Amino acid sequence: MFTTGDAAPAGAFEIRKSTEKTSCVALFENVREIEMQEGRKGWQWDEYTIPVTYRAELEDRIRNDTASWLSTAKEYEKKTLATQIREKRNELLAKCDFAVLQDAPTDKEVWSAYRQALRDVPEQPGFPYAIEWPKWPGNAEGKEK
Repeated sequence: MFTTGDAAPAGAFEIRKSTEKTSCVALFENVREIEMQEGRKGWQWDEYTIPVTYRAELEDRIRNDTASWLSTAKEYEKKTLATQIREKRNELLAKCDFAVLQDAPTDKEVWSAYRQALRDVPEQPGFPYAIEWPKWPGNAEGKEK
């Protein structure tokens, strides 16, 4: 996740303790100084988080293998985002189930093409970070429920 702030992260990672047993590890990369509004200086960076079980040696484990932790956090974020995108896609498919029923007064070709475009979303080159959602056909020769 792209993040902006008044101060840069204090290091390559941060452990954010949630409860006695769980934490969230935030890992940072591409930290750079930027010019913000009104000529103020600020910072931008990429931040990846991953939930973990808290252990006393957690900080040392991350410090000794930060690159591996960063890679794992990036993959976790990608999978989480992909799941969210697929859930949205499934909701959109469910909303237009009516349109492809045999007796529905709709343009089946238009709706079928829309539904196929939704099913193809995970195949887009930028998935899951850059999605081009197909346009809702709306009331294509028929009425929606």
